[in-house]
Amino acid sequence: MEGLIGSSNIYKNILNGITDPLLLLSKDLKIIWANNAFLNQTDFAMEEITGNYCYRITHLRESSCPPDQCPIIEAEKSGLTASAIHNHFNREGKKIFVELTAYPVKDEKGEINYFVCIYRDITKIKEAEEKLRNAEDALRKAYEELEVKVGNKTARLQKSEKKYRDLIEQAMDGIAILDKQLNIIDVNPAACQISGFSREELIGLDAKKLILEEELAYKPLDLSRVLKGEIIRTERKIRRKDGKIIILDIGSKLLEDGLIQVIFRDITEHKEAEKLTHFTNRLLELFIKKYSMKEYMDSVVKDLSDWGDFNCVGIRIIDSEGYIPYEASTGFSAEFLRLENMLSLNKDICACIRVIKGEFDPQDKAVMTQNGSLFINNSLKFIEELNEEEQKRFRANCMRHGFLSIALIPIRYKEKILGAIHLADKREGKFPLEFVNLIESLVVPLIGEAVQRFMIEKVLRESKENLSKAQHIAHLGNWIWNIKTDKLSWSDETYHIFGVSSEEELTFDTFLNYVHPEDRELVKKNVTNALYGRPYDIEHRIVLNDGKIRFVHEQGEVIFGESGEPIQMIGTVQDITERKITEIELMNSREKLRNLFIHLQTVREEERMKIAREIHDELGQALTALKIDLSILSDKLYPDHKNLVDKTESMIKKIDETIHSVKKICTELRPPILDHFGITAAIEWYVDDFKKRTGIHCDVSFEPNEIDLDQNLSTAIFRICQEALTNISRHAEASKVNLKLKLKGENISLEIKDNGKGMTDEQLLKPKSFGILGIKERINFFGGNVKINGIKGKGTYMSVSIPLKGKNH
Repeated sequence: MEGLIGSSNIYKNILNGITDPLLLLSKDLKIIWANNAFLNQTDFAMEEITGNYCYRITHLRESSCPPDQCPIIEAEKSGLTASAIHNHFNREGKKIFVELTAYPVKDEKGEINYFVCIYRDITKIKEAEEKLRNAEDALRKAYEELEVKVGNKTARLQKSEKKYRDLIEQAMDGIAILDKQLNIIDVNPAACQISGFSREELIGLDAKKLILEEELAYKPLDLSRVLKGEIIRTERKIRRKDGKIIILDIGSKLLEDGLIQVIFRDITEHKEAEKLTHFTNRLLELFIKKYSMKEYMDSVVKDLSDWGDFNCVGIRIIDSEGYIPYEASTGFSAEFLRLENMLSLNKDICACIRVIKGEFDPQDKAVMTQNGSLFINNSLKFIEELNEEEQKRFRANCMRHGFLSIALIPIRYKEKILGAIHLADKREGKFPLEFVNLIESLVVPLIGEAVQRFMIEKVLRESKENLSKAQHIAHLGNWIWNIKTDKLSWSDETYHIFGVSSEEELTFDTFLNYVHPEDRELVKKNVTNALYGRPYDIEHRIVLNDGKIRFVHEQGEVIFGESGEPIQMIGTVQDITERKITEIELMNSREKLRNLFIHLQTVREEERMKIAREIHDELGQALTALKIDLSILSDKLYPDHKNLVDKTESMIKKIDETIHSVKKICTELRPPILDHFGITAAIEWYVDDFKKRTGIHCDVSFEPNEIDLDQNLSTAIFRICQEALTNISRHAEASKVNLKLKLKGENISLEIKDNGKGMTDEQLLKPKSFGILGIKERINFFGGNVKINGIKGKGTYMSVSIPLKGKNH
């Protein structure tokens, strides 16, 4: 309740606006807060009483009341509202009679959090009752004196009669003497003042005619009990001469001469104040308790109707489309509500729309309050006084349904208008200005706060539902781990991902039990790192109760306290099982394609070696033998056979050219130097040939000068150099190339740099860049990596690094 009081000055203003003293007490009877009426009643200051036991302040003693006399203790035992009459004292020890009502305020689980205690001061009522008893005693004593002194003592009797008459005449309460038929025989001046009738008008009048007929119908007079000698106390509503209804507290008794004595006083103001206090307390109780919007509005409408005795009450709230339907109502016909619920702030014209929009016409001024409420106590007369154009500014639906009294009071939260209270009655004069001002000051603030709270709760509820739907669609849940209490809270989708019932209580260990055994150490390590301020971003597996395995991606952040200790960790968890399975399938597919590529390259190399060997061995030897035979034949020809000699020499020359082509083809298929002299010699040979063929200057360096690699790796390095230099000659437009091959620890590195036009990112990522793709696949097969960077106009740089003991050597 301290949070409630402290959250907004409006609560203090509302509670301080209650005329009865009010205390907020903790369960151990300590004072939390008091309104101004309580401080004024007891003459204590707020700082003197806060945290003190209530009985030290109200009873000026060190012990509490006996349990059977304390309504607070009774309310704690029963869980219900309890009341009792108490004698209290102010700071100076002056006795105060109070009617103490204790309201237990409970939390969502039904446990009592604190008490709201209303201390209604009934001292004046008690004093009036005491005076009435004294007056009755005095009258009784006077009668007794008269009886004692009856007889021949006429003078003394007359003196007693005068004393009796003076007592009646001077009494503040109304006194009337009735016969057994309830006709009035005599009255005192106070009776005339209370009823508004003169003495002459009252004497001889049937007293029953003063009482409201409807009240007599449901609450008949109990004359028989009075005639039997019982003293009867009751409350009755009567109609004064001016038509005003008042409430009387009446005491009736039978006198010895057979007449009936009636003593009464006007308690209308007291009853109205009591009724208002009950109503505001009820609104406060409704506000404190957690109801739905519908339940709250229905309760407020019913309580308003009961309190004010109105024909019709309604509460209208602006909806998201600009309409102002009734959230709750009582008394209005279905047809009336149908017409009113169609009203739009943006399309229609009527007084209720102007009240809610805060935009008024000149003709409204006479019936508006300073706070923007409209009140009409004779609608027919009001409409008649308007001209034709002014009448068009009213829909007059209320008038057509016979409502003479109409009030429209805007419901505000701070400066924002949320809707309006609509009061309507077929009786004239039901909503005077003072009444409307009372609604504005005491009722509207509480309803405005409640409506705003329900609107916020609705937005939060819808946001939560939308978040839950979005999380379900994205397979994304969120969680909160209270590190101090080790309590773990999951969203609905998180429960769904883990296949767990939302009723299960969760801790960090509970969560770990769902983590795959092989991943638990990884998860614990990452959580520990997060507690020291490092990011928490991890993928791991979980095992569901049915044995199924899911992959999840978690991200989290630790919240630290003022002293740097971890307090809470919040995060998200996403089910990435489908993605992970797709990744694994894609990875497997890529691995298969890579293996297929390497296999094809290996087969290709083997076929090249085989073809080159066969061409060299078979065709080369055949050509060599053919050349030898032709040379022998040429030597045996006579010089005068010039044509044959020339033809033979031409054929030998052709055979030499063919042998040279065969050697070239064999070298291109598989350079023998690679197999016989190693990678460095093969690269030097190829670069020399590259320079001759292209005219591009090329510098080559090796670290160390001789590098010995296995056959597969040598072949891969050679083919990478071959492909890179081929690309440079075809696309780079370069004039210079630097090539460096060196051993770096357990890796072999190759760097090739040209001064050409520079390869773009688009060219690197182009799907049909088969040369680049082949280079990458060769390197990936051996577990290496490659970086290719191109700068426009400055050339391209390629860096390759392959482990000497790679996975596929």
